[in-house]
Amino acid sequence: MSCFDFVYNIDWDLLSKIGNVITALIAFAALYISNKSVQKNMLVSDKNINLSIQQSIFKIIIDKAKDCNNLWINEPIIEKENKYSPHFLVATELIVAIDVIDKACHLFANNSDIINNSQNDYFELYWLQLQPDVRGWVQDILPQISGNFNEVYRNQIKKINNKFSRYFS
Repeated sequence: MSCFDFVYNIDWDLLSKIGNVITALIAFAALYISNKSVQKNMLVSDKNINLSIQQSIFKIIIDKAKDCNNLWINEPIIEKENKYSPHFLVATELIVAIDVIDKACHLFANNSDIINNSQNDYFELYWLQLQPDVRGWVQDILPQISGNFNEVYRNQIKKINNKFSRYFS
């Protein structure tokens, strides 16, 4: 008997079936791993998209707060010294900021519930970035003087107060 006689005694049909089963199991395992990888990548991708959206909104908030603060700083001396000055440009910038942040949140909320649920937090961040003088004027003086001006200005003041009154300390 030679050393190659066992080759003739092997059931090649059975061995082929076992090979097919092992190949099928490996294929299913590869599909399962691939599916899990895709799911994980989708979660990471969603998280990255949400972070990008939040960074965009933060940039808008920073820019709009900077604009308002610069307007306040550059107000004429006579305006700054008059406690009851209407500071029309500052009030207008506050309205523009409210509208821009609202619109950004609305547009981005279509892609993310996190953005929609965080809208008040974004406005609080904006409020906190305003100079203390601006916040004090909005909180204390603006409601007192709004009655002295036309309806457009009174509506702007109402909108400003409605948006920021929850942050008054």
